[in-house]
Amino acid sequence: MMRGLPFAFLALSACIEQPTPTMTRPQAEAYCAPRAQEYARQPVPVMADGALQVGLQAETPDDFMVQDYYRHCVFSKSGQRPSARLEWRL
Repeated sequence: MMRGLPFAFLALSACIEQPTPTMTRPQAEAYCAPRAQEYARQPVPVMADGALQVGLQAETPDDFMVQDYYRHCVFSKSGQRPSARLEWRL
């Protein structure tokens, strides 16, 4: 019964529609870089001790979250993966 599972997963993943590119990869990278840097500066609400920590007690996104946001943005705009990691600083 479990032998058909990988094939079924591959068949379903082939049916997922790819995003329609609206710009080239360099254009998408230039478009998404400032947005990812802005995302890096926004506080992320955190649940601590049963209370939602916001404002100065909230945390900012870590590097993985910012890179993931950047990769997702570039892929959704161009249909291609970014050529390099985003270099950013807080």
